[in-house]
Amino acid sequence: MSEDKIDYLEEVQPRLMTGDAKGALTMAEKALAHDSKDHQAWRIKGMILQMLGRNEEADDALARAALHDESGIDTKIGQAMEKAMAGDAAGALQIYQELLNEDDSLYEVWSAAAMILSETGQKEESVKAAQRAVQLAHEEPSLHFTLGHCLRLAGRSKEALESFSKTLDRDPTHGLAWYEKGMVLEQSGDLKGSLSCYDQMLALSPDDPVATQAKEIITKRIAEQDGEGQAQA
Repeated sequence: MSEDKIDYLEEVQPRLMTGDAKGALTMAEKALAHDSKDHQAWRIKGMILQMLGRNEEADDALARAALHDESGIDTKIGQAMEKAMAGDAAGALQIYQELLNEDDSLYEVWSAAAMILSETGQKEESVKAAQRAVQLAHEEPSLHFTLGHCLRLAGRSKEALESFSKTLDRDPTHGLAWYEKGMVLEQSGDLKGSLSCYDQMLALSPDDPVATQAKEIITKRIAEQDGEGQAQA
């Protein structure tokens, strides 16, 4: 797969974890627009369609995935994602570990495992897995995003900001990196910096409800701060 397609697919899991199934489906379809034989993208599309209740389309997508997957690796990654979405984090991690036992250079597996480890509270383990992914493919923007995400949830804000900046240096259109960078800046008290990040994400995804709500909250807080400052003056 090309770098662009890997970027799209790396954005699927974070979107699913926030309940944005339609956004995740869009990422899978963008990958398929680059390569109609991308079996991993077909499998991911099939799983998302199942979640959305579009079973006939899902069956077709999964059949295409099986047709084009010669190595079987991406099928296993897809099976792990199915388990993760069904709440079986341990089962997903077991599949990822089996894949890494066979080939520990599979950076996309390290990254996917890092996301699950992070969401299940294994924060330092998730950071280590994400760092390993970055070491293996340092120029992949999505891997720096995954590392930033794991660092943010581990409470390591300064390092998270550095990772999000590296993501955006490589791909300024990475909306989730803008969003999570905004979250970190908001938590640190840099409201105007945070607002700028949310504006960047909305420039890329104008209808994103999460970024829209975040911007509304930050705008209100900034107005309140400005009002307090004027009152004190």
